Amino acid sequence: MMILALLSAIGTPFAGEAFNLGLGARAWGMGGAYTALATDPSGVYWNPGGLARAAGTGILAMHGAFWQGLNYEFASITREGLLGSFNGGLGIYYLGTGDIKKTQLPDSTLPPGDDNQPIITGTTSYQAYELLFSLASRNGLGITIKAMGQKADTASCYGVGLDLGYLRKNESFGFGIVLKDALTTPLFWSTGRHETVAPSLTCGLAFEPASWLIISGDGTLRVEGRGAAELLYFGDISLEPRLGSEVVLGPARFRMGLSGKMPTLGAGFSVKRFSGDYALIYSGDLGAGHRFSLGASF
Repeated sequence: MMILALLSAIGTPFAGEAFNLGLGARAWGMGGAYTALATDPSGVYWNPGGLARAAGTGILAMHGAFWQGLNYEFASITREGLLGSFNGGLGIYYLGTGDIKKTQLPDSTLPPGDDNQPIITGTTSYQAYELLFSLASRNGLGITIKAMGQKADTASCYGVGLDLGYLRKNESFGFGIVLKDALTTPLFWSTGRHETVAPSLTCGLAFEPASWLIISGDGTLRVEGRGAAELLYFGDISLEPRLGSEVVLGPARFRMGLSGKMPTLGAGFSVKRFSGDYALIYSGDLGAGHRFSLGASF
């Protein structure tokens, strides 16, 4: 906790938020409480330690549709024994939108009003990119190296970060822990601005009391002054809780969860080597977000 606080003290609140949207419709149908369940290709994001349980080759592709035309795309592939006894995975992330209106006031010395309404002067766009490479040993320890970048109007940035994870799972219980941005992740902007993504620590538990039911819970601890943006906070310390459940009825899957203040619902199917999933995330005034994903294993 002390080391996390010291590293977070040099962090910039919300600097890495564009890369903090989660992966996979199954995970988000369960509120993002997936740290102890990430044994599929989404483990490159949720918990690289989960790749220790990867078998053969796994593929996952996701599309997310958000507010105001914001699109989120992710594809990942995992391979058993990629480097000797190490399983590996590769993920590619994209978040972006175009047609963002640029405006200015006729009189910049006055506030907006009926006699000083903003004028549209053009449009711009925003994109965020991330490439993730993960390795996991047979004992459930994993590491993800990630290269990221953003472009907002004419400004751009780049950075390189490191995530560490561990997952242990048997037939009924699972435990996972992830330290994201373990050494802090610097973001260097073309404008000369320098931001730092502070470390965050997530612990997760999963319980499978029957073959048809999964219950999971995560908690993410941050020390970066996020304040009321999180459900639970005290001073600079905040805790983001996530809860999820999944009911299995033959090939069908039904899910519900809670990510902080946001309720989620989901459904999907799994037939032999193929799966498909959908998740709905409701964010109050921002409305609903939708995520679709397809997976396969060989």
